[in-house]
Amino acid sequence: MLSGINKSRIFLLPFYELNTEPHTIVNTYLANKEYYGTDEITDYFYVELHIWNPKIKNDYYINHYHTDSNTVMLILKVPETLKEVRTKLIEGKYSEFNDEYIKKYFREKLSNNSLNTNYRILKKDKLELPKTILPLREYWQLVLDVKFDDDQELLSKPNLRSETYDNSRFSYDVDSICDSIRRYVEYKLETFIDKDLSQFNEAYNSKRSKADKVQALKDKLEEKIILPSSVNSIIEILINNEFRRSERS
Repeated sequence: MLSGINKSRIFLLPFYELNTEPHTIVNTYLANKEYYGTDEITDYFYVELHIWNPKIKNDYYINHYHTDSNTVMLILKVPETLKEVRTKLIEGKYSEFNDEYIKKYFREKLSNNSLNTNYRILKKDKLELPKTILPLREYWQLVLDVKFDDDQELLSKPNLRSETYDNSRFSYDVDSICDSIRRYVEYKLETFIDKDLSQFNEAYNSKRSKADKVQALKDKLEEKIILPSSVNSIIEILINNEFRRSERS
């Protein structure tokens, strides 16, 4: 997997079987705030391309337009057959993708005969591995220095803000957060969609005491936090920062 590539590109794009070269693809998105003015995930899937030949046919093609970044954005229909997979993707439940989908779009081995990491993630690495390959669960436990539960997925949930095409972002101050967990806190904040941040702003601007605000935010964050040790750091940012819109560079 390459850094910067959205998880929707890895796990949903294969469904569309686009007749285009991989190097022409910039990224893919679950929502498009630039075009629709909302980050809500609806019935469309978006593929950003460097170039696009409109003569190329695709059964799910709806429209395309030129972005402000001088790229082409394809708008594709998300059929009912793909919506369940998309839901599992958003929830980070990769191992619950249906077997037929995995079998059709993901190979156990790549063209060079090496194991496909994405396939291993989908199968929770329950494969017969060569002795020279460390199981993903053990690898991540070593890298992250954390203990994984036996039923835990082997890849984090998609970053919903990265999965939304937008020409602006929310800004916030993380300077008060210690370096050791800053990247994690930033990642968790980036997973919040505008609806979440609006709720946090509402709590920020309320007349309730700080203790009540903290508790209210903890309630809202219940399903979004993985590492309890980082909760207070994230709460600190949410309490002390009113999120602002800033132009994307």
